[in-house]
Amino acid sequence: MAAGFRGDAAPEPPTLIDREDDISDRHSKKRATMARNLEAATGRTVAEWVATVDASGLVGFREIVDWLKREHALGHFRARLVAEAHRDR
Repeated sequence: MAAGFRGDAAPEPPTLIDREDDISDRHSKKRATMARNLEAATGRTVAEWVATVDASGLVGFREIVDWLKREHALGHFRARLVAEAHRDR
């Protein structure tokens, strides 16, 4: 029977906080998957890529992304993943 029929209460809709938590959880899982895929494709972990960026002396986010794409043939999203890890450490 449908919710609300014969006096059954309809389930509460998710709150904004519930939706933000869900989005945050999905984002974390996505980043973890991307990190695994990066290592599978390149043989290097995100931490190893961050060390490579450190050795380059680059500091600007866009500069790092462009360099990883140009010099290491990383795709855009993989380069951003590394640049974000470098920025957020």
